[in-house]
Amino acid sequence: LALLRLFPGMGFRAVVQRVESAKLLVDNQDEWVYIARGIVVYIAFRAGAREADVAKYARWLLHSAKTCVDSEDKPASASAVEADVLIVPQASLAGVFDARKKSISVVGALACHSASPKAHL
Repeated sequence: LALLRLFPGMGFRAVVQRVESAKLLVDNQDEWVYIARGIVVYIAFRAGAREADVAKYARWLLHSAKTCVDSEDKPASASAVEADVLIVPQASLAGVFDARKKSISVVGALACHSASPKAHL
């Protein structure tokens, strides 16, 4: 499953992928994070992104979007099946494709870093 969900005017873009398991190298050396069955959310924030919009999207993604399947292979939300969630900053999603240069410009993407506050949804 790959779901690109654009929310016009909300200042971010996300791609969601259903996985049986996933791991991500965090420090480019030997620190890994792992999840079991769940979803990986690749997300990019652009200028104008508001915390309230991101919280609204996160609630929709976890509680309403049918991104997972239950034990009977029926569509279900991540919260309904207690799926793991891995969030990966992906600045290129905020980019704009330039057909002349055949490249993506990520000017206007906001940086994400480990010092960002965590919110309970």
